Amino acid sequence: MAMNKASGPTTVTVKRLFAVSGNQCAFPKCQVPLVDPASGKVTGRICHIKGRKLGSPRFDSQQTDAERHSFENLVLMCPIHHDVIDADEESYTVERLQRIKAAHEATHPRGNEPTDDVTQQFLVSIEDNVVIGGSIIFTQNQMGGQVAHSIINVGPQPRHLSAEQRRAMLPLLEKLRGRPVAFACRMLDGESCDYATELAVFFLRAGCQVPEPIKTSLNDLPGYLVLAAHGKIDMDIPELLVNVFQAAGIPVRIEAIKENSVGAWYQDVVHVIVGRNAP
Repeated sequence: MAMNKASGPTTVTVKRLFAVSGNQCAFPKCQVPLVDPASGKVTGRICHIKGRKLGSPRFDSQQTDAERHSFENLVLMCPIHHDVIDADEESYTVERLQRIKAAHEATHPRGNEPTDDVTQQFLVSIEDNVVIGGSIIFTQNQMGGQVAHSIINVGPQPRHLSAEQRRAMLPLLEKLRGRPVAFACRMLDGESCDYATELAVFFLRAGCQVPEPIKTSLNDLPGYLVLAAHGKIDMDIPELLVNVFQAAGIPVRIEAIKENSVGAWYQDVVHVIVGRNAP
C-alpha cells in the first residue's frame, strides 16, 4: 500500500526506537517506564523533534514526510515530558532535543524490540490518522486494528487526555504542586475508572499528592467531572481545579459529598469524581 499524505512512522522505526530506549523516558533524569512492566500498557509517547505538521512546535517546512517520521527525528518520552517539550519551544530547541535523544539512546544500544502489540499501541498514541507502511490504519480514539477502507465508530469513545489538553493544564497545575488531590470513578464503570486513573497519573507526575483512585456511587452527570470535598480543605483548591479542567475544555462542577454516599473517602482532600461517559 502506498503511503498517503497522513503518513506516520513505520512499525520498523517504532521497534528500533523502543529497542534503544531501555523502556524509559528519554527526558534527562526521568525514570518513568514507557510500557508498564506489570500490565503491559503503553504510556509512552512518540515525540517529533521537528514538528509533525504545520503549526506543531519546531515544524520544519523543508523536511520531507519521510524525514519527519524517521528514526532520526523521533524520540520516546512519557506523556508529561512529551507535553513539556512542546509547551516550551524556546527552551527545547531542535538541537537540544537531538542531544537528549543521542545521550539517552547511547546508554541502551542493544535493547530488545517490543512486541507487535506494544508497537501498535505506540502508533495509536499519535494524534490524527496515520497510515503505517503495510496495511495497518490507526485512528485517534480507535482501539487499534486493521481495516480495508473506512472506519465507523459506534457509540461514545473512551475518554483520554489529548496532547493539547495536557499542554493547557500543565501551567495551571504549577499552583497545585505538592498539594493533595484525590480521584474517584463510578462503580462498575470501566471507562470511568480508566479515565480517572489517567487523570490521577497525570496530576501525580505534575507534582500533586495523589492517592490511589477510589470507586463511588456518586456523579451520574454524563461527561462531567464533579469536585467534592471531604473534611477540611484549603478553600482555593476547588477553584484552582476548576480552572485547570476548564482550560482543557473538560466540563466540571462542584458538589457536596452526601453523608450516605458510597466510597472510602480520603480525609481533608478534594475528590475529582469522574462521571459516566457522555452518550
